[in-house]
Amino acid sequence: MAKSPEFDILTKIAEIKKQMQSIESCFDAIEDPDMLEYCVLELHALNAEYQALVRLAKSESFVCPYNDILQIKEKKTG
Repeated sequence: MAKSPEFDILTKIAEIKKQMQSIESCFDAIEDPDMLEYCVLELHALNAEYQALVRLAKSESFVCPYNDILQIKEKKTG
């Protein structure tokens, strides 16, 4: 059974959210300035991708089982 584009986008959003949380949880342990800069830049890039995918999902009125994480609501019609 093929996965829908909706499923793929929502899965990617959830994966990015996990990656962002993982990077954020490491900030206190990082002592190397270069590694810290890398983490900040990586977090910034992931956030940009996350925001773009959330906007796409909202514009397509995706219904998401992860509403508590993604805060995507179905558009009202009529």
